[in-house]
Amino acid sequence: MTVIDQTTKNVVALHALSEAEALDWLRAQPGGRVTATDAELGRRWNWHRQRVGRRLKAWVKAGHIKRRGDTVTAVSIESGTSLGTATGTKRKTKTETNDPPRPVTPAGQPDASVPAPRPDPRAVVERIGWSMLLAGLAFLLGIAATAVGLYINASFLWKFGRSSEASLLLAVIGFVTDGMTVTLPSVAVGLWLRRQHALAIATVPIYLLAITMTALTALGFASQNISDAVHVRGATKELRADSAADLASLRAERSAIKFIPTTAATVAAAQRAHDQECTKLGPICRQRADALNAAIANKTLTDHAADLDRRISAAADKLAGIPVLAAGDPQVEAAIAVVTWASMGTFKPTASDVEMLRVLGVAAIPIVGGLLLSFAFGLAQPARTVSRSGAC
Repeated sequence: MTVIDQTTKNVVALHALSEAEALDWLRAQPGGRVTATDAELGRRWNWHRQRVGRRLKAWVKAGHIKRRGDTVTAVSIESGTSLGTATGTKRKTKTETNDPPRPVTPAGQPDASVPAPRPDPRAVVERIGWSMLLAGLAFLLGIAATAVGLYINASFLWKFGRSSEASLLLAVIGFVTDGMTVTLPSVAVGLWLRRQHALAIATVPIYLLAITMTALTALGFASQNISDAVHVRGATKELRADSAADLASLRAERSAIKFIPTTAATVAAAQRAHDQECTKLGPICRQRADALNAAIANKTLTDHAADLDRRISAAADKLAGIPVLAAGDPQVEAAIAVVTWASMGTFKPTASDVEMLRVLGVAAIPIVGGLLLSFAFGLAQPARTVSRSGAC
């Protein structure tokens, strides 16, 4: 168990001592010597134990103190010997009378003779590492959401203008509205922290108005663009289905035709044979007439089959040019399937439910840009520390 002089054993600093004050405290001990652990010295100086250890090592290296175990001895700067008085005043000798007096450092200011503290890399990482990283990410996300919101409000309202002047004014209104949505959360927080509570509360109705207008604009933008995209996908899917059905019908019709491929020359030859044999009626004339009729029928079927082949080729090319879509709105269909499966069939949302939820989600993203910026500014502020005099 360590022992500290009874005059200072129960003395605890009401505030954290500076490095110069801590060194003067050591010099003020009887004989300039004290026996105490880092934790005990930290309680006296209102320091953390790790800080005490780092400072003692730095002072030993600078020659201000000597340390053996838990015993710390202050060293005279001029003579390099232990200080012999309880007040820490140096014993003057003949060699010291001609030395210039050592300047006295006012309390609260760093002593020039004490080396500047070296930052602990781990402490720096703990202090600014994660908070600044998160602040940077939140700031970037807030800027991105803000840019999206400004573009949506300005471009969407621009389309409602019936003239260039009206479009410009509507775009400016949308820009200002989204700007208010972004900045008012940070303004409210700043006013509240500065104890301007009335002004902070006054920003609430303005923010509600701005966020309502921003939400309406974002809802219109999201509904219009998502609905158009889903309609195009649905129409494309239906077009491919119709084209596939037409192609199947043409192929079925083509496969049902039974004929002998016949050319125009074959029909002409049958016609000449008929004319030669039918100068008078007879069995041979009837045979030639039947052959001519069969040639004409086969020629008709041959021409029809050739037309079907051309139509089948054109339909196949058209079908190949249409993209294959498994669903007109895969997001809605997948959401319905997942919710139905997760709830074991007890809850099955409709397509309109999922569509409304999607529109609300897309519209909410530009609104949270201001909140993300507020979070970033809050994380960038230095963390508040509470001193505990009894902590080791």
